Amino acid sequence: MKQILCILVCSVCLCSCQRFGDFMTEITQSKTRDKETEKFESETGMLTKLKHVYNEFSVTDDAENLLSNSGLGASPYEVGGTCLNHTKILINATLSGEKWAQRMLDSLGKPSSDLLDLHLRWLGSYEECIAVQAVVNDDQGPSNPFNGKYCLAYFPLGGAQSASSLQPSGLSLAIGMCFPDSCSTADTAALAYTLASSLPLNTTVPYPYVQCQEKDLEYSDKAIAVIVVCSIFLAIIVIATIYDLVIQILLPYISQNYNVEPSNDMYGTFNAKYTNGHIHASNGHARNGDVISDKTPLNRNYEHTVTTKDYDEDSGVKYKPGLPGKLLLSFSAYTNASKILNTDQASGILTSVNGIRFISMTWVVLGHSYAFGLGVIDNIYTFLPSVLKRFSFQVISNATVAVDTFFVLSGLLVAYLTLREMKKKNGAKKFNWGMFYFHRFWRLTPPYMLFLMLYVPTIRYWTMGPLWPQTPGFEVDECRDSWWKNILYINNLVEPKTMCMAWSWYLANDMQFYILSPLMLVPLYYSKIWGSVTCLVLVLLNFITTGVISKHNNLSSNMILG
Repeated sequence: MKQILCILVCSVCLCSCQRFGDFMTEITQSKTRDKETEKFESETGMLTKLKHVYNEFSVTDDAENLLSNSGLGASPYEVGGTCLNHTKILINATLSGEKWAQRMLDSLGKPSSDLLDLHLRWLGSYEECIAVQAVVNDDQGPSNPFNGKYCLAYFPLGGAQSASSLQPSGLSLAIGMCFPDSCSTADTAALAYTLASSLPLNTTVPYPYVQCQEKDLEYSDKAIAVIVVCSIFLAIIVIATIYDLVIQILLPYISQNYNVEPSNDMYGTFNAKYTNGHIHASNGHARNGDVISDKTPLNRNYEHTVTTKDYDEDSGVKYKPGLPGKLLLSFSAYTNASKILNTDQASGILTSVNGIRFISMTWVVLGHSYAFGLGVIDNIYTFLPSVLKRFSFQVISNATVAVDTFFVLSGLLVAYLTLREMKKKNGAKKFNWGMFYFHRFWRLTPPYMLFLMLYVPTIRYWTMGPLWPQTPGFEVDECRDSWWKNILYINNLVEPKTMCMAWSWYLANDMQFYILSPLMLVPLYYSKIWGSVTCLVLVLLNFITTGVISKHNNLSSNMILG
């Protein structure tokens, strides 16, 4: 009890020190922010210009001047005819006070507070924009010429960008805009540039990079093919599960009146006999005079044995499916789920590895939540410098080490299982090294490639939102020229900048370590000394290689701090 109280007291003291440190950090934070803001303002002058627009410019009052026909015609970039006509309808409806047009303007991104701390992501209202339906009344009655289309325009700050640029470079001002859905991405970029150029900024406005969200994104041929293939797999899983449930649950109820014994048929048929002695069946054909005693034992070499509480456990149905049945049962969700969720541990298993794996997975998820979130949050300029000063945030800023724990676990299990198997085979020469590599490849590659097939063509259809990359998606050209590197596990070595599924570098790295593992395992099996020397030499080569590569490519020692 005293030890527990001491631990609690120490924990409270540590938390108090942490909070006090955060309090002192907040006191000095404002001074640091002011210096950084003054530096940015002296270099670009952009904050003063944005504040001037926010205070003195009104979109509603000057809508006619900014979005007039002459203003649109002055754009140096061509706008499609349909888009231009619908934009004019939007202008006229705005000036007439139409409700739907006011909603399109209301959904635009607007300057928020804390501009001096570079809150430069003005998303606006995505839901309000895509819900707009334009209504035009003419001689033929009301019509719906277009709907709202949400686009996010990135205006680079501190540097120019041409109309051919595909991505924003450096610090950018992101503004959510609502256009007619008849406008293409090029049309919206030209309109956004024309609108921004009309603002009283007294500076050259860079050409924006625009990313639009389609409300009803048309499925590609690849996505349709993937959906068809996955539907076939789903149908097989449903059929296999029903077949499995019939064997595991329905047959036990039938066994209350029948003694069931399988035959040698490849499809897994069975012999049955009614217990009252009147009807006797063999492979579905009735015959008389063949009575089986209640004490007749059943064959115990069956694959599936299921009992229920409604009948004697010794009278359970035991059914041995044939080859087609076994292939079908491999897709059963019922049987596979029971295996996956089974927590029984066989003898000789390193159970402590499970706890380490859970902690490592939690650490990786925590680190990636911050890593991906930092790319989209609005207050990164103030948030990141603040949290980096906290001692507790070292868990996040150094979360890359969490991946190393998986390499440690993988190496531990490979060494443990391989050395144990070599001991059973009385040496490395009798060890089946062909199966050693084939089993690894065959265990990982089919589900790996299945997920790649599902993920790459369909990820952009999974959801939608202002920041969801519908076009071109998360992967470069949908991995058209790079997928084969993944199947060979060389995607981290050959043109890694165009890697398909960037997170798959770990699988490639782990496979490469696995291929090289016999260089350490074989010496370790025959001699602890020479095995240890071999491992130390490889570790030393790793240190030297890492230093040379980092020096040659000017790589930083820390992904966040540099």
